[in-house]
Amino acid sequence: MSHAAGPPGPQPGPTPASLLEALARAIPIASIDELWLFPPRRLGPAESTVVVVSAFAEDPGRRRVLTARYSVSQDAKGQPAVQEELTEHGTAPADRIPRLVEGVLRRLDEPADAAPKHLRVEGSEDRWAQGLTALEE
Repeated sequence: MSHAAGPPGPQPGPTPASLLEALARAIPIASIDELWLFPPRRLGPAESTVVVVSAFAEDPGRRRVLTARYSVSQDAKGQPAVQEELTEHGTAPADRIPRLVEGVLRRLDEPADAAPKHLRVEGSEDRWAQGLTALEE
C-alpha cells in the first residue's frame, strides 16, 4: 500500500561547523587565534548563535575581538533562513580575552551547560579542520 507524501517538514538549520565555515569566508583562518562558539539561544521566532573571535593584531601581545552572530529562522516554506552579522569591537591584551568571554557568560546568566565550545586555532588550517571535526561528533 502506498501513501502520498505530505509536505516536507521544516528543514534542519545549519550545523555549528557550517556556521564556522561561513565565518572562515569572512575572516581568514590564518588570522584566527581562538574562538568561542556559544550554544544557540531562542530569540522569538529565530535561533541565535554567537561566536566570539580572538584574531591576531599588528601588536603581537594584543588580539582583535570580533563577534559573529547567526540568526536562523524559517521562511514561509519552512526552509532555514540565516542572517549573518560580523562586528569588530577593537583590540585587547591576548591574555584577557578568556576573561572577556567569562564576563559575557555571567551577564547572560546562563546555566553551566550553556558554556561555549572553545577552539584554539592559532592560525593553523589543521587545527581549524580538527575543531570542525570535533564539533560534528
